[in-house]
Amino acid sequence: MSERRPKSTPPCIINEGTVFRKKDMLRALETLDTVRFEQIVDGRMISCGRAVIAGIFASRSSATLLVNSYVYLNINSFDYLRFYISRGGETVVELTSDSMLLRLTAVESEATPPCKLERRMYGEERYDEETYVLLDEESEDEE
Repeated sequence: MSERRPKSTPPCIINEGTVFRKKDMLRALETLDTVRFEQIVDGRMISCGRAVIAGIFASRSSATLLVNSYVYLNINSFDYLRFYISRGGETVVELTSDSMLLRLTAVESEATPPCKLERRMYGEERYDEETYVLLDEESEDEE
């Protein structure tokens, strides 16, 4: 009997790895709440700060937005996601697209902002007509 894993078995990634499938990206991002962010383009830091993840979704037409210290992440804005534990023990998630890297480092929130939005995770329900078109099992298997 062979000890090899069948090719159809999905990988098990613990604490460090890179994912390309949109569902895996979504699951990794769902673990974040308050983050330090860095936007790096062509190796140069363009923007940095602190923000709350207010929404995570998939859309072919909506942008990823970071405004007023809230992040609305469109996983379709990125090609892949890499995550790891920093030397300081913090979870770091890096989203990459072409020459842009968005680095999100999990931080403990001192206090909940008084007007914090109800966080939305767009899973099975629809955000708009295009949400999760790429996340259907059939579509994902065709990649």
